[in-house]
Amino acid sequence: MHLTERQIFAICWAALLGNDFLFHAVSGQPALVFIDYAIKLALLGLLLRTPVIREPLSLRPPTVAAFAAVLAVAAAYLLLDRLTGYVPAYWRVFKWPVLDGPLFVLDQSFGLLLTAISEELIFRVLAFRIIGGSVARQVLLSALAFSLIHWGSGPGDLIGSFGFGLLAGAHYAYFRDVRLLIATHFLVDLYLFW
Repeated sequence: MHLTERQIFAICWAALLGNDFLFHAVSGQPALVFIDYAIKLALLGLLLRTPVIREPLSLRPPTVAAFAAVLAVAAAYLLLDRLTGYVPAYWRVFKWPVLDGPLFVLDQSFGLLLTAISEELIFRVLAFRIIGGSVARQVLLSALAFSLIHWGSGPGDLIGSFGFGLLAGAHYAYFRDVRLLIATHFLVDLYLFW
């Protein structure tokens, strides 16, 4: 069966939206972590079947301007995260459990890298491809879709992830290179979750 890019995006988005429901229902750290990884690995496998995802993963080196811009994205997001930390969590369906030992190391390396790769390919590369229209429309709608997958963590995370989505979307719209965004997403998450 051949899936269109829109269908692949819908499957990926629905799976990530539903992740917080699943997290709320499942107890036990190892089960939670491995279910999350299985979902993201399955989505990554689905994504890598599409030619549009393989195109931006070129081997050409990023420009100095792209490096400078991605540092600005990271700094602006970390500032925004500080500001949204003051937003009361009126609802919080899910909070990632505190992990320790080898599970912590696995999650802080493989888990965060898997998250960064899958989310950037879905919400930058694929979303931009299927949204079409103006760049502003692509940036706004991809940021909105990205922020909504963080609904279970409360309003502060919704606002913060929307801000990151806007910044990352603007970077992707200008440079059309997702590699630095994957690295930035990973490093920002590592900083936030360490």
